[in-house]
Amino acid sequence: MILDMRKVLFVGPDSERDSFLKKMQKAGILQIETYTGSQFAAAENIVDETVTDRIAHSWKILKAYRDQSEVQLHHEKKATDVEIGTIVSEVLECDRQLSQLREEEKDINQKVELLEPLGDFDIEVIRKVENISSTVIQFWETTEKNYPTLEFPEKSHVITVKTEKTKVYFITIGRKRISPDRASEIVMDESLKDLLYSLVRIQREATEIENRLVDYSIYMEDIYFYYLSELNELNYKKALGAMVNPMDGMLFALQGWTARESLNTLHELALDCGVQLLEIEPDKGEKVPTNLKNSGLAEMGQDLVMFYDTPSSREWDPSTWVFLSFIVFFAMIMGDGGYGLTLFALLLGMRLKFRKAKRSTLRFMNMGMVLTFATFVYGALFDNIFGVNLLISHQIPFPGFIQPAVDWINSFKAMEGAARNSALMRVSILIGLGHISLSLVLKTLRDFTNKKFISPLSNIAWIIIMWTFYFWYSAGGDTSGMFQTRYGMIMAGGLAVVFLTSSGSLNPLKIVGGGLLGVYNGVQFFSDVLSYIRIFALGLSGSLIAIVFNDLAMGVMGMNAPAPIAVVLGVLILVFGHLLNIGLCLMGAVIHGLRLNFLEYYRWSFDGDGRPFKPFEDLLLRGGVIKS
Repeated sequence: MILDMRKVLFVGPDSERDSFLKKMQKAGILQIETYTGSQFAAAENIVDETVTDRIAHSWKILKAYRDQSEVQLHHEKKATDVEIGTIVSEVLECDRQLSQLREEEKDINQKVELLEPLGDFDIEVIRKVENISSTVIQFWETTEKNYPTLEFPEKSHVITVKTEKTKVYFITIGRKRISPDRASEIVMDESLKDLLYSLVRIQREATEIENRLVDYSIYMEDIYFYYLSELNELNYKKALGAMVNPMDGMLFALQGWTARESLNTLHELALDCGVQLLEIEPDKGEKVPTNLKNSGLAEMGQDLVMFYDTPSSREWDPSTWVFLSFIVFFAMIMGDGGYGLTLFALLLGMRLKFRKAKRSTLRFMNMGMVLTFATFVYGALFDNIFGVNLLISHQIPFPGFIQPAVDWINSFKAMEGAARNSALMRVSILIGLGHISLSLVLKTLRDFTNKKFISPLSNIAWIIIMWTFYFWYSAGGDTSGMFQTRYGMIMAGGLAVVFLTSSGSLNPLKIVGGGLLGVYNGVQFFSDVLSYIRIFALGLSGSLIAIVFNDLAMGVMGMNAPAPIAVVLGVLILVFGHLLNIGLCLMGAVIHGLRLNFLEYYRWSFDGDGRPFKPFEDLLLRGGVIKS
């Protein structure tokens, strides 16, 4: 849920400033805002962030060597008297040296690529020959097409060295330096042998530096906590800079945001320091921070919501609805119970192996287990296991409210291919109608809560219009005399309500303008509902690909080849084919499952563009994150 936020002001004696800030940092329930008014002079806020940036960068460098450092940990202990700041500096210096060596290696490789076709020449010998004979020796490259057309001065000697990949490499010897058209000179400052020696030296030095970084990677945890402590100090200085000091510095004043449920706690902490807490009104146009607090399924949905955008503080938390609908979309698009069970077993094994992983990582694995188990249930209900219909009977008695769904599944399995596809397509459309209707209902209720009573009526009208159109189409969709039927009259009345209420105003001009735009939304509703057909299409494509690979494997196993070879080839086709299909289905389920939430659903109820609540907290107590 999105917590109700309150803007607060603290005023207290300057002598208690540091004590108060430390208590606020430890509590971690206040987002501090920089003072922007003109009544008081703001404190100087000169904060140097280069220290934390350097530490974070050093940690990211060592992250690349983490796997190697875990091997090192078995036989190498950390020094207990080491200065972590020194380690950070040395890591950054190693990274600088490595970057320099890589650039040098790149330049030498380019020179080697140019000189290799010419062979290994001794530069000193060439210079001696030039001095003794008073000649100029030059090296060239050109294309095979241009080579015969090149013109050289008289008494110039041309020696063809090599023709390679449509290029000709040659040497010219003459009394003076020349520059023929359509040929590029290769300047030979170093011999090929010297360049190759330099490459070996660079690679040896780079390996030594990388080994040092492997050794330093055992300090990653120490660097991480060093980073958090420095970030704490940085945030503390920023908080000081957000204060104002009225009455010639005798008092301090600080403003910020907190959840309404945290007001009592803040009040008690303030009183301990002799500080007064006051609730104040937000500035005009000020954006209230969004504080999301969820658990269980809703917390998984929160991860999905925040992946797209931060909700506005004015709207209702979409986390639960987004995740529940994502489960349905994911299961139907994956569609195969065997795929769901395979992925579920894989995630379960990872979950058991990495029990001490970060909370966010564990939550991600839990989310995957929920999604893949739902896929297994869906595939098992419709007898689709690795593209095979197992003809499982569903004659087990179920509770009354579930039995109709079971009966429909049984009737669905008895359908022929075209009728089955038509039924699934209709189900996809119904899901789309329900999903968009839910979005409109939530938007309507929220508008009523915010005391908007005209524009929400258009949302209700659109729900009625969409469902009426569906039932009219299901009944045959005869367009002749359409508006003389009850379906037509309902839709016409709904469009009239949309026209009159979309503007949310009683101004005639606004009613006309807003009404035309509101009616035009019918095109968007129609396209959005049809967009849900992708659930059926993607599920069907995954099922057909699985069947194709099954048939290919069975066909190979039935060939007139030796039985062991045919079986091995058939198994390879099955394994490779289904792994490929799992990957394709997984991409489709994630991308399109989220797309239906973030575009079709969000379009009608999600405002977004919120700013996340960022409390002033002690990162060492709560565990911060270095963003990659």
